[in-house]
Amino acid sequence: MEKAKKLVRRELVETELLERAARLFAERGFNRTTLQDVADTVGLTRAALYHYFDSKEVLLTTLVEGITAARVTDLKNIRLDESLSSMEKLARVTRAMALNVATHAARFRLLLLSENELPPELAARHARARREILKQLVELFAEGCASGEFKPVDPHIGSFALLGMCNWIAMWYRPDHEQSPDAVAEQYVEIALTAFGRSTGQSKPIADDLPATIERMREDLARLERLTR
Repeated sequence: MEKAKKLVRRELVETELLERAARLFAERGFNRTTLQDVADTVGLTRAALYHYFDSKEVLLTTLVEGITAARVTDLKNIRLDESLSSMEKLARVTRAMALNVATHAARFRLLLLSENELPPELAARHARARREILKQLVELFAEGCASGEFKPVDPHIGSFALLGMCNWIAMWYRPDHEQSPDAVAEQYVEIALTAFGRSTGQSKPIADDLPATIERMREDLARLERLTR
């Protein structure tokens, strides 16, 4: 029992350290943040901090790989699920990405703002993960367009649009926001399905539908902007 309690406490402290480190790295930059700065935010001595993380490089690696590895796994599992339609996959992918970013906004903010400061080896692993994430999304969009479930859109452009929409949550969402991560994720699902999914009455790609699609996306983005004020 005592051992279990210690493990739980360790996990709680590690999680808190990661969150505080993410905020500091995002605000000050990785190179301008010291391990002592991180220790001070949780009331630990530097020596005590070494019990959890050997260096700030280890902290950064844990943060970055935890974010990218989880996203790759989630997207792969959803896209390869043959029991789901393309629209269902789009909904689940959007929900997973939006919820993950809102729940760990500080970590994603760090990633968006500090990519240029990543050590070479970590930067290379992160780049590979990003390519895999994009690949999964592009294939999802290609499948959805081919089946007629999605509106006609270039799979790469659709993927970048969805990624940008979800990643931007990190720049405005804070733990004290009036809406929970789940509520935000559900609204993003609605926006994604409206932007990319076909209505029931549409049976084939129609070039003339593009202006209407763009207008609907503008309306969705305007609504999203109002929600984030």
